[in-house]
Amino acid sequence: MLNPAYTGNYTGDYKAIINYRSQWAQVNSAIKTSVFSIEKNLTKFNKGFAAGLIINKDYVSSYHLNTNRFYLSGSYTTEIKKNIIRVGLQAGGLYRSINYSDQTFPDQWDYNSGNFDKSIESGEPNTNNTKAFADVNAGIAYIRKFGNKKISAGYSTFHINRPKYGFINNDERLAMRHVGNAALTFYMKNGFSVVPNFLYMRSAKATDFIIATNGYKKINSELILMLGAGFRGSTNSDAFLAIFGLQYKRFEFGFSTDFNISELSKETKNKNAFEFSLTYTTPSRFGGKATIPCDRY
Repeated sequence: MLNPAYTGNYTGDYKAIINYRSQWAQVNSAIKTSVFSIEKNLTKFNKGFAAGLIINKDYVSSYHLNTNRFYLSGSYTTEIKKNIIRVGLQAGGLYRSINYSDQTFPDQWDYNSGNFDKSIESGEPNTNNTKAFADVNAGIAYIRKFGNKKISAGYSTFHINRPKYGFINNDERLAMRHVGNAALTFYMKNGFSVVPNFLYMRSAKATDFIIATNGYKKINSELILMLGAGFRGSTNSDAFLAIFGLQYKRFEFGFSTDFNISELSKETKNKNAFEFSLTYTTPSRFGGKATIPCDRY
């Protein structure tokens, strides 16, 4: 969910994506993320309205913490003197659940045995095992082609309504997350293209960024290969990224892996995560010449 404004940002009628990510599988706090999304362009030549649906599930094994997200997205695209402007809105709900049965808290430490004792009162305030709330996101994007180059940039804000998300009955609210992205595509000879790109995210005092470059080679009219590399960081160095993808006809497959260089590298054996995605795009129902863009967002 990079930016709601990118809903419908492809050539075709429907677009369906399945994505899976596994992070920190080598340590106790493994995080697994599954995503399914489907989009539809509602008007001709990707100008006008588009709609989408996203279903997302996050699971943290050490806490048996499940977060399920359901979003409906909508975007509008217009072109002003070759400048393409996209705006998008996304609204939905989140459902969180947690299992406290396997957890211990500081007040349950037994100094006599030197272990945690679950029979001791935890001293924690009254908590709920589940939490549901609404969430609203919005974004804007700009795209412009200059000769053999294309620039794209976007800004989005998540959790605009600042929902209460904690399991404790208090006024703790989810901080807004600000996301900025930019990419510059160089279309070269012999079916090559190179896309350096940048992603920045900030939520409260936490920041993350990704700098990467992807290269594409058109093998023939049906096959495109992609290789990329990048770096993910925050206040401290985090991980190097390796990216591979291919597009065959209207199918796209992507795979990426992280090589951790942070303080967790010893625990994770320098491997932080792997992620893969499968995408299928149907031809445009409006006819005309259909091309699938090489750039990714």
